[in-house]
Amino acid sequence: MLRAVVELRQVQIGEGEEASARFITETVIVDMTPDEQAEHLASLADLPGPAVPAISDRQFAQQLAVLGVISEAEALAWAARGDLPAALESAIGQLPDGERFAARMLLSSATIYEFGHPLGPQLGALLGFDEPARRELWMAAALL
Repeated sequence: MLRAVVELRQVQIGEGEEASARFITETVIVDMTPDEQAEHLASLADLPGPAVPAISDRQFAQQLAVLGVISEAEALAWAARGDLPAALESAIGQLPDGERFAARMLLSSATIYEFGHPLGPQLGALLGFDEPARRELWMAAALL
């Protein structure tokens, strides 16, 4: 559950000259409703996050294996020969018919993957990654 600061105020302590230098800060925090959470999270989507570097096919495959999304053997076959892992084939199978071939071509033959590619959020969701998790995957892969 997300929480929101609804009021932040300084309260003067004491009176006279001594009081002008003595303040405490009061903070009121409340739980957000589900609708408020959704609105807040949607507003964050437009904020620029840290720059997300492009990653290689090896980094992508290796990080998915590290996370247990695909096996190490599948990661090696994908990075070396472009053989798509079962989880990716399953995700591609859930795309609309007109998008499957392009997705298969991209995933089986690209050597560089850009975080901002239009297919990224859709495939990420099909693999179980929300946008923050997909960003974390990318950042971790970039370090491999």
